[in-house]
Amino acid sequence: MIKTKKEYELTKKSLDEMYQLREEMLECTPLNGDAKIRNIDIAIEVLKKKLSEYESRVPQR
Repeated sequence: MIKTKKEYELTKKSLDEMYQLREEMLECTPLNGDAKIRNIDIAIEVLKKKLSEYESRVPQR
């Protein structure tokens, strides 16, 4: 669970990095259900959920 604004910002940055990593992997790996890409997709979903939970608790400016 994200508790502070700083944690929130770091999680947003991590999510951006995960999207970038996924794009880089897709460039060199065909979409054939590769386990690494699935793991990245799962990590992205977890980060998005954490951000969403924080955003629902803390008003955004």
